[in-house]
Amino acid sequence: MTTLYQSAEQFTSFTDSKKAKFGAMLEGGKAQARNFFTRLQDELPKDKPLNTKKMEFDVRDNRIILRDGNGNGDKQEWFLHKNALSQMVTKTDVLTGGVADKMFDCFSKDEEGNIEPWGQELLLHNLRTIYSKTERERVLIRIVQTPADKEQGRPGEIRGFLSDRYRRLNSAPIIEAFAAAAKKFDCVPLVNHPKFRATYYTDIKIGFSMFLPMVFEPVPGEVIVIGIMVESSDYGAGALTVRLICQRITCTNLAIMRDELRKVHLGTRLSEDINFSRETYESDTKTMALAVADITNALINPERINRQIATIQAAASEKVDAQKLYQDLRRNGFLLKADAESVSRLYAEADVELMPPGNTLWRASNALSLFANTLEEDGHTDRALDVRHAAGFVLDEFEKKNEKKITA
Repeated sequence: MTTLYQSAEQFTSFTDSKKAKFGAMLEGGKAQARNFFTRLQDELPKDKPLNTKKMEFDVRDNRIILRDGNGNGDKQEWFLHKNALSQMVTKTDVLTGGVADKMFDCFSKDEEGNIEPWGQELLLHNLRTIYSKTERERVLIRIVQTPADKEQGRPGEIRGFLSDRYRRLNSAPIIEAFAAAAKKFDCVPLVNHPKFRATYYTDIKIGFSMFLPMVFEPVPGEVIVIGIMVESSDYGAGALTVRLICQRITCTNLAIMRDELRKVHLGTRLSEDINFSRETYESDTKTMALAVADITNALINPERINRQIATIQAAASEKVDAQKLYQDLRRNGFLLKADAESVSRLYAEADVELMPPGNTLWRASNALSLFANTLEEDGHTDRALDVRHAAGFVLDEFEKKNEKKITA
């Protein structure tokens, strides 16, 4: 086979049955991508500097309301997303997100069984007091009002409560630049499972992926697709990253490799001149979009892909003490104690349809990915993402330690 990629079978050379399966993955990916970009445009954040001394708090529909008590009689109000509340209380250096959640849910019952949710008012009292005394006079809030909010007359939602030094980036043009760069290599969006997808969209985090239009078989019987993913958060919940990803076709085990671009959102203090800050905002976004496109070009080229294939080939023959590996990941913060125990059981028990055979590092990485699938099935999307990053980390560390052997 003449191809620039090792162990690759081109889409055009597939049998009819393979073409049908790949075609279904492609159609699912196209639909997912359309939905992704529609939501991206519908939920563009609106930025507003806020004077902390004029903030007012209330509770409605069992959610915290923040008002801008600017004194001109035209008060604006918004719901507080859990992420923004956590950022808000963390900035006080008095409370934490976990304490605030517990406080908000505290209640008592009287003799007749009526519920008194006293914790809500206690939390509001703390916020009012702390922010009336704080030296921090200004923050940046990022607000989203969805089409459904507008249709039903609901106020927007504050999803980010950030420092006024936060360097604002708009994910939409960055991901568009990423997609355009990946298309130059004929990459396409793919879906081969309704739930375990390499593209995701939560209220505060997003990830978009595209794959090369071919399958790879680094070792006999191990058929995978390789792609690239950009992840970001417009609400201070994660850095902008670009990573290679690989996914096992049979069971959708997904590993997310090391970050090739990490940009901390720091910048100059926002100007009071809204027009100027908008220009700065758009300039920073354009700069990062170009950087993301450059990284995409560097990652998806044949040399880098072939090195990833070689890493998987070597990992598939590398003997491993899986239990020790998972305990090391737990000690380094990649896994919870219960997670490490669950992954160890999967490694020992799962059959070869769900995971590669043998006592190898490749199987150990796949056990992490398989466990991530179970987490996502139970609704723990954020933890599932963390574990998929751990699966990629295992392969990345192996590649770094064995670089000479792998690239020989």
